[in-house]
Amino acid sequence: MTALAGKVALITGAGQGLGFEIATAMAKAGAALVLVERYADRLEASTAKLRELGAQVASMVGDVREREVALAAAEGAIQRFGRLDVLVNNAQILTAPKPFIEQDDAYFDRAVRSGLYGTIYFMQACYPALSQRGGAVINLGSGAGTAGNPGQAAYGAAKEAIRGLSRTVAREWGKDNIRVNVICPTANSPSYREWFKDKPELLAASVAHMARGRPAEGFEIGNLAVFLASDACTITGQTLHIDGGSAMP
Repeated sequence: MTALAGKVALITGAGQGLGFEIATAMAKAGAALVLVERYADRLEASTAKLRELGAQVASMVGDVREREVALAAAEGAIQRFGRLDVLVNNAQILTAPKPFIEQDDAYFDRAVRSGLYGTIYFMQACYPALSQRGGAVINLGSGAGTAGNPGQAAYGAAKEAIRGLSRTVAREWGKDNIRVNVICPTANSPSYREWFKDKPELLAASVAHMARGRPAEGFEIGNLAVFLASDACTITGQTLHIDGGSAMP
């Protein structure tokens, strides 16, 4: 599969889970990769695995809550590969759910700064490179926001803010041939399994609501990201739900 041959993709939160699955799919599709991850051990492991697939990979340890990290990552992509075609904003700090009334400033700050502000920083930092040839921005949303999951007010608010941001920027950047879309996944990921490990009844109810009887697998979400990043895609300003057929807006 060479849908992304010659392209360079920057992916945040690529040390595990969906970030790594998306990076893997893009590597298999021929893209060179720039990975950003705040945990050095995870980044080292994911970088090694992707290089085993034959991918060209540059990696950077950094926290997406810092604008300087975004600027350095975008600059590093240009220095290493001479171009940047795809940005995937996947990084997001996950916190244990709790009732909204108990979510204080620090709790909201973790969700909003890592999700919304991280997305803002990387989009702004990558715009000059993306506007050179056109390209794609893929942001990650969540059913926690679209469905209003109890206990996830901060996380859901951050993800819904990302969706609003993405629609506005899709309109502004369309003239530069930059497409901006959102993937809202329900994936059989480490965080999904952790969430439900002590909640078998909730897991059964969640799966029962899915038309396909299961959540999406990580590689399926990766394949969707490859399509959205490819020249075959003309979609922009949209949210694509890949959740086993749970949400049908």
